[in-house]
Amino acid sequence: MSFILNATFYRSTFIFLWLIFSFQYIEAQKRFSSVQYFKKADAFKKNAMPDSAIYYFKKAALGFKEKGKTKKLITTYHHIATLLTKKDRFEEGRMYLGMAEISGNALRDSNDLLRATTFLNLGIIYSSMGDFNGALAYHKRALAMRILKSGDHNADVATSYGNMGNVYLIKKEYDLAIESHLKALAIREKLFGVNSVEINQTYNNLGRVFKEKKEYDTSLEYFQKYLKNKITQVGPDHKDLAKIYNSISDVYHLMGNEEQAEFYRATGDAILKKSEE
Repeated sequence: MSFILNATFYRSTFIFLWLIFSFQYIEAQKRFSSVQYFKKADAFKKNAMPDSAIYYFKKAALGFKEKGKTKKLITTYHHIATLLTKKDRFEEGRMYLGMAEISGNALRDSNDLLRATTFLNLGIIYSSMGDFNGALAYHKRALAMRILKSGDHNADVATSYGNMGNVYLIKKEYDLAIESHLKALAIREKLFGVNSVEINQTYNNLGRVFKEKKEYDTSLEYFQKYLKNKITQVGPDHKDLAKIYNSISDVYHLMGNEEQAEFYRATGDAILKKSEE
């Protein structure tokens, strides 16, 4: 009788321990799988295989959501939305950013910079969808949060100003576009210097806005700064220079200076031709 009781006890104990270890193993596998799915997706993304990347990011998101890994979940949603936006799947991308925004409401810090990234991405996708007022609203929310957390002179703050400036340009609100881009310029000058790679896009943006505003001399000033920087950074024969030469050519054409317009256009064409040889 004692033997039977002992056997029953040991068998029950074994089953109990087996259940515990099995549960722990399954939970560990879930955690492992989510991380591995994310890494696999990231590798596909880096290798320009967006469909595979989206598939595995979605699998990673399911695991992070189940385990309550909110920050990892939001980051994964950001990756999915970015890839969908690049494929012009805007509604689906907005859906994932909406889920990121809802998940962000659960963070302890209501001003967590992850939320600012969500708002920035929503601004980009709304702009891509043609809802420019919606885009500006989200870019302003991202900007306010970044200033609050990082101060006025921060690279991400400059990015937000630049995004707002681009939307204002599309809306033909040129003075507001210039104001935003000049704020971005001031920050990047302070952080990186006037000859930095980081400042190039701001020079280009300002050149575009002043061109649309028909202030051609100022437009040329910024395009020339952009050109000078780029030549210093990549050399005089890089194919990327062709776009800048063409931008300068367009401004001279609008000014009625066809000689200079043709010179810059021919220079750009020559660089492209040389890069194709």
